[in-house]
Amino acid sequence: MSSRDFSHDLLRHLRNGEDIDSSLSKIRTEGATIIDSIKAIRTVRGCDLREAKQLAHDSRAWADLKEQHARLHEDLDRLAQELDREDEQ
Repeated sequence: MSSRDFSHDLLRHLRNGEDIDSSLSKIRTEGATIIDSIKAIRTVRGCDLREAKQLAHDSRAWADLKEQHARLHEDLDRLAQELDREDEQ
């Protein structure tokens, strides 16, 4: 997992007139993970985590992993529900 801050890179691409999808694709090529992308979006746009996650998730830059991420979230939701049921017992 990367520990680099890609917000300056994202901002540079956006200031060069690129749209968010192209900018995210470029920072991904530069080594950003989806988590790095979400952090950079939050920093650059000043938005909340939910909006940043949605922007990254719906971007063309991360489209190849969208289905994988959706399955992961479904699995995590299912696990949380199971744990809640166990706690209730």
